[in-house]
Amino acid sequence: MKYLYSLIIILALTCIGIESYFCITERLLPFHLEGAFSRAVFYFSFFTVLSTLALSLGCLFVIFKPHYQSSALAVLRIDGVVGVIITGIVYNLVLRGMYQPNLLVLRITTEFLHVVIPVLGVIGWVFFDPHPVLTKRSVINSFIPPIIYLIYTFIRGAITGLYPYPILDINLIGYAQVLINVGAITACFIGFAFLLYWLDNCRLIKR
Repeated sequence: MKYLYSLIIILALTCIGIESYFCITERLLPFHLEGAFSRAVFYFSFFTVLSTLALSLGCLFVIFKPHYQSSALAVLRIDGVVGVIITGIVYNLVLRGMYQPNLLVLRITTEFLHVVIPVLGVIGWVFFDPHPVLTKRSVINSFIPPIIYLIYTFIRGAITGLYPYPILDINLIGYAQVLINVGAITACFIGFAFLLYWLDNCRLIKR
């Protein structure tokens, strides 16, 4: 279990480190903003990056404090696992092909962040995670960070005109389509969050 979670953390930090270096320092598209700080903010505004970091932080807790339980950790684990599931689904069904990095190393990190890490994260949670028993309250509380993310994304987008994804870009596809996209993603997030809750309780019953 520790080896799997250590691998997830190493892969996540390595991929994010490589991407952030090239995208912030080398100004690779679409990170052509003026100022390293602006490019850093834009890069770390991607749901993929944030959900991967959340997954990694949750794995870190499991490695060093496997029996630690708290409502905050339960929310972190749900958001991390469900977040990378959403990342994998949306990227591979909708976003793949919209942006293809020119550098081979970035194409590799893209695959790891959107395919490999989500799969490893789900495998870890289902088969190895000594996670705290999830409650309906922890599931409901797990909706708060994504809501904050959406609010931040649309406020920042309204101010700067920049959105991390074309499916959230009001200027590109309009309010109606964005609402449809957000509704579909939200429904998926809620569904997967309650699926984790159901799986967690099924595992508890078998013990």
